[in-house]
Amino acid sequence: AIGALSFNLGRLKRSQQQNRDAKVWLERSLSIRKAAMPDSPDTAGSYRELGLLLLDGRNFAQAEPLLREALALYTRSLSADDVKVGLTGYDLGRLLRSAGRLKEARRVLQDAHAILRKAAPDGETTIAARAELDAVNAQLGNTGS
Repeated sequence: AIGALSFNLGRLKRSQQQNRDAKVWLERSLSIRKAAMPDSPDTAGSYRELGLLLLDGRNFAQAEPLLREALALYTRSLSADDVKVGLTGYDLGRLLRSAGRLKEARRVLQDAHAILRKAAPDGETTIAARAELDAVNAQLGNTGS
């Protein structure tokens, strides 16, 4: 319950752009959840949310391992084609593109888009993932996916 409360406070503070407070609450949530339920999708959510906060601040080096752990944990605890896997893959792909790692971004975004397309073909994030993938392909000089 305290882990969930910390998580929700962190998300609220992030939505209010109070990033310093958000980081404190999200780190607390992650610490509690890792100790109490290390293999839970809730713990993956804490990794992801903290990773997104750091991605927002363009702190790629700190955000990347958090998003990778969230992706791995969601894949293990849910399934490889769960929408949360697709969403987190999209987040990681955005990070990789922003960091200039285009070939890796393309691979991650292709996987994420495939998952999201099955789960929500016309969803906002599915469309965003496609646009991100198209942008990566354009930067690499490829027109196909």
